[in-house]
Parts: sequence; structure tokens; C-alpha cells
Amino acid sequence: WRDELIAGNKALIEEILTRCPAADRQKLTQLIRNAEKEQLNNKPPRASRLLFRYLKEIRTG
Repeated sequence: WRDELIAGNKALIEEILTRCPAADRQKLTQLIRNAEKEQLNNKPPRASRLLFRYLKEIRTG
């Protein structure tokens, strides 16, 4: 999911929110936005890792 979200698949956000009701839309979109900026600026993948951890957290409950 992470790579698709960073690539710009905004429809996936709705799917994630449907599958994982505990997910916070604002936090998710902020993490995605930060990871996108990070990738554009060729920075180390800190935000991308945070997004990965958050997705893992909401999937496992």
C-alpha cells in the first residue's frame, strides 16, 4: 500500500479507511504528503518508514 499511496493513488486512501476503521484520515494523508515531499527531494526515507509503520499498525489493530 505504501508505494501506491506515495505514487499518488488517492483512491486507495478510501479503501484503507473502509478496511481499517481505526485509521485516522488526517494522519494518513499527512504521512503520505511528507513521504511524497521526501521522495521528490531525494531525502532519506524517514517519512516513508513512518507511513509503513502506521499502515502496519492499523492493519494489525
